[in-house]
Amino acid sequence: MFDDLPYPCRHQPSPRRRTLAVEVRDAEVVVRSPLRYPPQRLKAWLKDREDWILHHLQAQQARLEAHQIRFQSGSAFPFMGQELTLFWQLAEKTSVQWQAQALQLSLSRRSKRDPLERVPEALKTWMQAQAEQSLLPRVAQLAQQMRMHPRQVLIKGFRRRWGQCSSQGVITLNWRLMHASPALQDYVIIHELCHLREMNHSSAFWALVAQHCPDYRNLRQALRSRGAWLDW
Repeated sequence: MFDDLPYPCRHQPSPRRRTLAVEVRDAEVVVRSPLRYPPQRLKAWLKDREDWILHHLQAQQARLEAHQIRFQSGSAFPFMGQELTLFWQLAEKTSVQWQAQALQLSLSRRSKRDPLERVPEALKTWMQAQAEQSLLPRVAQLAQQMRMHPRQVLIKGFRRRWGQCSSQGVITLNWRLMHASPALQDYVIIHELCHLREMNHSSAFWALVAQHCPDYRNLRQALRSRGAWLDW
């Protein structure tokens, strides 16, 4: 349907929707429409907004590229809001050491696989462990301050979200949050804790978030510009 557009586009029709909307988020164009909205009229509507769409798409792509995670030795690796320099080498066994402004990764030379395939795997394991050590206690601390009571808190890997809260009261955080500064981490944690009381994104929900995180709008925007951190 959208093959002839100058950008990839994801269409989300809905029987409950009455109007058209387009969003550029994480360098992706998403258009929402009523369920049986005529395709040619929808394409004409998008055509009228093409300059706006392309402008925002290019700006977001530039921001995503600026935060892209790379695994060559000597690359910058974001961790807890800092830019660490990643170094890796072959050694007797695989290990990761955080030393001041550097992250030193040793890879077991016994493996015959390409080191550039093994570097992300080793870093994921290390990041998961760091998240469990850092994020879980912080959730407990903020939950106590906010008088919220999650049923369980888990650390997992997501490719399109920083965290989630289930209707059963289980909060799951993305270990990739360890790339972010403590302020951004707190925003995500507060966001999910607020879902324990408001399982939606209504005005009441955002008012609750603002009560515990007054600067949430700026933090939310900063996190959106770092969507590339999710893509590894």
